[in-house]
Amino acid sequence: MVHTDIDQIIHFLQEEGLIDSHLPVELQDLEGGVSSDIKLISNGPHQYVLKEAREQLKVKDLWEADVSRNFAEQAFIEYVGTFRSDAVPRIIYRNQASPYFIMEYLASPLANWKSKLLDGEWVEEDVFRVIKLLADIHNHSRSNPDVEALFDYSDNFFSLRIEPYLVTTGIRNPNLKYLFENESNRLKYHRETLVHGDFSPKNILVSPARVVLLDHEVANFGDPAFDLAFLMNHLILKDVFMSSSTKAHIDLITRAWTTYFDLINDVGASDMAMRTSRLLLMLMLARVDGKSPVEYLNSDQQGSIREIVYKLLPSANSEDFISYVKKIYQW
Repeated sequence: MVHTDIDQIIHFLQEEGLIDSHLPVELQDLEGGVSSDIKLISNGPHQYVLKEAREQLKVKDLWEADVSRNFAEQAFIEYVGTFRSDAVPRIIYRNQASPYFIMEYLASPLANWKSKLLDGEWVEEDVFRVIKLLADIHNHSRSNPDVEALFDYSDNFFSLRIEPYLVTTGIRNPNLKYLFENESNRLKYHRETLVHGDFSPKNILVSPARVVLLDHEVANFGDPAFDLAFLMNHLILKDVFMSSSTKAHIDLITRAWTTYFDLINDVGASDMAMRTSRLLLMLMLARVDGKSPVEYLNSDQQGSIREIVYKLLPSANSEDFISYVKKIYQW
């Protein structure tokens, strides 16, 4: 797995006093990622996570990506740590010559937000702290040339997001292909803020004290609308299509949207709202027909998503997110 001897890593941990040389060191594969190999290093009471980028992702379709994305992830952790150290894991060890690093292992009381949502735990404070974190990242990096230069990973963003989500979905839905092609081309050249690129509940840990964001390897300087649409898409899919919808959930989703725009420092917020609404519909279809479909939708639910997107996407520039949410819930 690792491009260097695991013994070298263990030696470093011993030298730094991070593991006990008198106790055995155990490696255990961790689940959850499709783009990286992730292992838990255990040594008595000490636990760390070893993460290395894969050249070919673990999905049904052929999906390859440059392993330099691991360095993008390290840079994201370092950068966000300068203003929101509570929101990223601490890097323990890294080697700039190899696409892997070791970070702290984050355990209870932190819990995976996706699991909480699917269990029906829609906690208002969780939602608003997550939205606040997203706004902080976008505000802190907006129109910053140094951050733009640091996160010049447009090729990675294309191979990890634009091609598998938008290009592939357009090819598999010929009637909408031109819309997906136009959006793909637009995203290639939009430079505004640092974009996480995988701002999803599965990559967020929550507790009463903090929110921690994980899996930053898609980080790129681009359009913040992508992050917001990505998050809103996951919330809607989990709610509507897991048959758990309540008025409280709908209100929470729409209030999260308005809260984001209350927090961002963006004079072009109305244009971003339109971009986000369009991307939301595209990402909904991408999670059915793209290279990374969500695992919890049945065939009827997938068919409903296709109907919704086919109906709403052609006029996506004329309505805002809240209008689309109401229509989706009425479907």
